[in-house]
Amino acid sequence: MEFTEIHTLERIPSGERVSTWIDLAFIWGAASICLPAFILGGALLVNYTWNEALAINFWGNLLVALLIAAGGAYGISSGQPAVTMSRYIFGHGAGQWLPAVCMLLAMLGWFAVVTEFTGQALNSILIEYSGNSYPRLSILVAGTITATTALGGYQRVKGLSYLAGIPLLLACIIIFIYLKSNLAAPQPMIFTFTFPPGAGINFMVGGSIAGAIVASDFSRYTRSHAHNAAGTFIGVFFPSVFLGMMGMLSYVITGDWNPLQIFNHLIWLSLPFILLSAWTTNDNLLYSSGLALSNILPGLTRWQNTLCCAIAGIAMALMGITGHLQTWLNILVVIIAPLLGVFLAHQLVVKKAWPGRINYWALLATLTGIISACIIPEYFISSLFSILIAGIVYIKLIWISAKFGISGLT
Repeated sequence: MEFTEIHTLERIPSGERVSTWIDLAFIWGAASICLPAFILGGALLVNYTWNEALAINFWGNLLVALLIAAGGAYGISSGQPAVTMSRYIFGHGAGQWLPAVCMLLAMLGWFAVVTEFTGQALNSILIEYSGNSYPRLSILVAGTITATTALGGYQRVKGLSYLAGIPLLLACIIIFIYLKSNLAAPQPMIFTFTFPPGAGINFMVGGSIAGAIVASDFSRYTRSHAHNAAGTFIGVFFPSVFLGMMGMLSYVITGDWNPLQIFNHLIWLSLPFILLSAWTTNDNLLYSSGLALSNILPGLTRWQNTLCCAIAGIAMALMGITGHLQTWLNILVVIIAPLLGVFLAHQLVVKKAWPGRINYWALLATLTGIISACIIPEYFISSLFSILIAGIVYIKLIWISAKFGISGLT
């Protein structure tokens, strides 16, 4: 096996598309066990009661798992990463830049978020046991370590997922038992309700929707649609729901929606857990970032583009991207959801590759979805509606152009 993956944006040969649902379950499962998923669960209890947060955690992650499984279908059909689909939909010229840049920024931004959270957690442990604080150094170390596997490519990402998956699951169970044992009362406290449930589901979708649009980066090595659907759903849904519940318990104990302090009392477990969970998440994010940048800078190899992304992501983490987490999630919902709607509509209905430089119908449909995401209230789950609206508008525009001979291409 080559240490560095030789494939970039080209079609994966049929002889190498042998990954199973178990492979995808480990890849997505290890990636889903991360501090942001833990923190998103705790953040729900800022505005919802315990039962409401449980329901939102379940339904929000169910929707995310289904979207990511659907997003991976392109990889099965084409054997190519997600970013190449932007060429077939938005055009082979300037049109492909919008989705490619959005994919790059979404993945790179999440890499920075995970890196900063991980650095903060490591630094809090350092303060607890040594009295010294080196937040920037902690972030730099976290980003550097967790970037290494992605440079090698898909097989390295899969190998780390298998190596770390079971230990991470066991660590989650231990932490869950620890949290339960530290509850002061048999039932969690009730919090003030200030937001409708739809807004919470929208919040959960915003935290993970970027994974749906790049799912083909990993499914392209998988042997069938059935393997993709089963492995992706299992790997995304169950760990995400479990991590959300852990975050909720931690909030009840600490009273803090960002409950990193809970790890300070479990140094023997927390240090390897924090590093491994960040590593298995960041390698996925960085791998997809490198593929997206390869579409923009084809003169560089995949690993070189991945290295550039790692440097940029660490820089974003050092600048404090988590201070703008809510804004970041809102941007993802507004932009990524309509793009996903157009992608899914093309896969399911249109299916025809566009040969021109710019497909204005795709751009117009995306813009319509973005506008709808901005004006539809969050409690109507604006992310889901923007996916549907963008997809329906795209299908209608393609139908009109075919019926009346109107070209949407240049």
